Amino acid sequence: MNKYEKFCIEEAAFYADKAHHILTEEMKDPKKYYDEMIDTYKHLIKMFPFIVFTRYTEPPQIDPQTEESLSDTQSSTQSDEDSYYTVSQPSHLRF
Repeated sequence: MNKYEKFCIEEAAFYADKAHHILTEEMKDPKKYYDEMIDTYKHLIKMFPFIVFTRYTEPPQIDPQTEESLSDTQSSTQSDEDSYYTVSQPSHLRF
């Protein structure tokens, strides 16, 4: 199994465990769980603009292998403004 398949299986197990916990424990007092989750989401909504801002103001992370392969194909007259940096995808949050 490669690291991507392993990651997917671990994610599925995490969310299956979370669903089991919600259905067995949180259903004992669903109003309390609902109120806690709404409060959590309200805090996340307030923080979201800051999170986005910090993600897009960080210097780009360059993979050394990608940089080497790009330098082989890049023209020596190409300017810095022609360079293209991909922004790494943010990892998802687990609630």
